[in-house]
Amino acid sequence: MNDKIEVFCSIPWEDLIIYADGGYSVCTSSERIDYANESNSHLMWNSEAVRNHRANILEGKREGVCKKCSYKTINNATPYGKEIEKTTFLKNPKTIAISPTEKCNLNCFMCGFTRKYHGKNRMAEGEELSVSFMENLAESYFSDLETLNSNCAGEIFLYTYLLDFIRILKEFKPKTVITSTSGSVMVGERTWEEVLSVHDKISFSVDSFDRNLHQTIRGFDIGKLLKNLEIVREIKKNNKIELGFNAVIMKMTIPGLFDFVQRAVEDHGAEFISFQNVFDFESESFSKEKRWRIFYNNQIK
Repeated sequence: MNDKIEVFCSIPWEDLIIYADGGYSVCTSSERIDYANESNSHLMWNSEAVRNHRANILEGKREGVCKKCSYKTINNATPYGKEIEKTTFLKNPKTIAISPTEKCNLNCFMCGFTRKYHGKNRMAEGEELSVSFMENLAESYFSDLETLNSNCAGEIFLYTYLLDFIRILKEFKPKTVITSTSGSVMVGERTWEEVLSVHDKISFSVDSFDRNLHQTIRGFDIGKLLKNLEIVREIKKNNKIELGFNAVIMKMTIPGLFDFVQRAVEDHGAEFISFQNVFDFESESFSKEKRWRIFYNNQIK
């Protein structure tokens, strides 16, 4: 791969991605650029590692995570100087994507975390961000954010400090807060009301409404998801939250894609659908290494 960046990538000037182990990045790659803790979580956006990363891009160098970039800096790209200020120090990110917890009750075969926790009890050993980490982060960034994605990995309803997280979001509310769930955890209406009170958009992760196919992919009966969906749609009658679905496109789901979209909109009230696809690394094929990478593709409304 060419070590020279031919198209300018704007992501390090806009997005901060934070993982449940304290690792963070300014790249949509899952590779951490550095690690933070409770005492310095407010410094991530302009840490030495991040500023060095931006400097390399400004100089046209392909270093670190850029060398492994599967997008090849085409997506989210802007010409030099057109929209991005040529500086390595920035006041605030536009978007933060955070993973409060890696705990999950599922074992979806296309999920990268399934590999990470292979042979482990993810419910017991899944990493989580502490309340103090969240508080410092929120005080520093949340109020000025355009968008916060509050759940990038794991299951939000299994986050040990969910109620504390809701309290923090009420105090430091970003402009737009989005979240997602598998719909596999049955929770009461009151819990749903609390979660939805601090979010503007919620999506259910489902790839097919066919019961057998959903069981194969996600590993639980779709009836649970539909019951949770009913609760959300009822609450939504008095709530402006947007409802949608996240779908991973795979060979096994393509034949039913039209039916999926139609049912999502007509039967389940979808206002948007986010599509992703699974990417196979040639050197580490699905069949041998089960190395899956999910990429955001498109969203329809």
